[in-house]
Amino acid sequence: MAALFISFKYGSAMIKKTGLFLPQALIAGTINLALGVFGIMVWFFFSWKVNEFLFFGGLVLGLSLIVVGEVVLLSIFFKA
Repeated sequence: MAALFISFKYGSAMIKKTGLFLPQALIAGTINLALGVFGIMVWFFFSWKVNEFLFFGGLVLGLSLIVVGEVVLLSIFFKA
């Protein structure tokens, strides 16, 4: 959820500053994706040593949070 907040703050500030919607929305979405993938990688290094079920559960949770975060981010940008 921190990735969503960071990418929203960047996107909204840069859209107001430049007036360009699509390039800034794509950059904000890329930031959201990159931070989500980084979080999943950190989770992998932690959970693989503990339990495989924890590993795959975190994978599913992380991927679903990335997808939901991207949808929420784009819907907020389109409504604003």
